Amino acid sequence: MQKHKRIEIPKFIKVMWRNVSIVKDDPSFMKDNVDCYGSYDKRVEKLNLQPELKNEILANTLLHEIIHISISDMSLNQELKTMNLLSDDQEEMITNSVANHLTTIFKDNDWLLPFLQQEIKGDNK
Repeated sequence: MQKHKRIEIPKFIKVMWRNVSIVKDDPSFMKDNVDCYGSYDKRVEKLNLQPELKNEILANTLLHEIIHISISDMSLNQELKTMNLLSDDQEEMITNSVANHLTTIFKDNDWLLPFLQQEIKGDNK
């Protein structure tokens, strides 16, 4: 597989109709002694990543937070009168499992991400 120039994380990621800011910063809940690498704050459309993350852990954490954004966008964590569709624990378990699984698939199949981009964008080179 051809090596590409290193891509730095931009300041924003476009999600549907909006831009979500990406900030390398300690999540505010770290002071509560919670072991988290990143967070998503829907109220301010901000995705936080701990600044020391690198390589596979950074990629996995970014993907993990994007899945949280998707779950929120689809209202799968919505509170209903009689129940929550997903509890916080259920959302975290699903998000973690999917992010870990996809990260491994992408890592083990170098062709997959470039192929998906090619097909999604219609690049027939």
